[in-house]
Amino acid sequence: VHRAVDVLQGRDDVRGPSAQGLEKKSTMVKSRCQEPNTRESQLVPKVQKKHIKLMAIFVPVAGAIVLCLVLTFMAVIVVYRTETKSDVAKFSEKVPKATGYLDVSIKVNSVDLIQNTMTLQTQVLPKGDLVDAKRELKQDVTISWLAFGLRETQTINAGETGDYFSSQVDLNGTVSDYPWDKHTADSTISFEQPGPGGQSKGLPARMQFFGSLPGFNLNARAAMSEGGAVQKVDMWVVRSSITKVVVVFSIVLIWVLIATVVSMVVSVSVRGHQLQLAMFAFFGTLLFAMTAFRNALPGTPPMGVLSDYLAFFWGYTVAIIAIGVLTVTYLVRLPKKGEQKKD
Repeated sequence: VHRAVDVLQGRDDVRGPSAQGLEKKSTMVKSRCQEPNTRESQLVPKVQKKHIKLMAIFVPVAGAIVLCLVLTFMAVIVVYRTETKSDVAKFSEKVPKATGYLDVSIKVNSVDLIQNTMTLQTQVLPKGDLVDAKRELKQDVTISWLAFGLRETQTINAGETGDYFSSQVDLNGTVSDYPWDKHTADSTISFEQPGPGGQSKGLPARMQFFGSLPGFNLNARAAMSEGGAVQKVDMWVVRSSITKVVVVFSIVLIWVLIATVVSMVVSVSVRGHQLQLAMFAFFGTLLFAMTAFRNALPGTPPMGVLSDYLAFFWGYTVAIIAIGVLTVTYLVRLPKKGEQKKD
């Protein structure tokens, strides 16, 4: 009764032990909530420092990668412009101005390195004293093209302003060195006109060579005789840089596949790993895929070129041997009849 009276009168010092314990717990909880979390305050600066360090490494590396990609892209564009630009070789530009001369342009229309032939289109325009006021030829002009002992003759009749004619030149080279093969053509071209006494006289000429074909680099040089009437023209054809890069990439890729096949076979047959039937499908598909991949090379080279000996023949051989080794391993690991019954 006395305790109840004290509570009603507002005496807080007289309380039971359970109330005092609750008050202590509440004050402890309030103090903990008001105190800062020292662990979190210590972890936040560490995380921020680690993030800053990662960003300090990532940003320069990413910038360097982007810069390398941009420079590589620009280099590829430069190579493309160089490869597709028409190669122009000018011969015998210095011709006598007082006399007439011929302006000759030789353009490569097509190249067949398997047949070792080159098709040329030649344009001949008379200049100077060879033409009249209408720019028509005064006298006939005979053009002789000699290559590998074969002579081809074209005549531009008087009264014409010029002429076009096509000729086929045999190349000297072998495609078996693909893609590092080189094909050359040594030819002689002469320009003549009827002279006094029934004798022909040579005519000087200013020549230009234009060569631009996808997948090839074409160029030429000429050695002019005295007066420029007879010129020895040497032409050569090589594979373009992008063709060589593609072939080298295919060779490296084939050897990577060979290493993959060998590692899988060794892992199964020697180290005793599980043999999966999907390996047979992979090796069989790889065998036929290499054939299609090889036939897709630029220029579709015939079988037996240098790139075949460097990679593709090895790829075929390793794939066939791998299928045989896996087959033997599969047959050896088959359980016998007695073992099956026990199981």
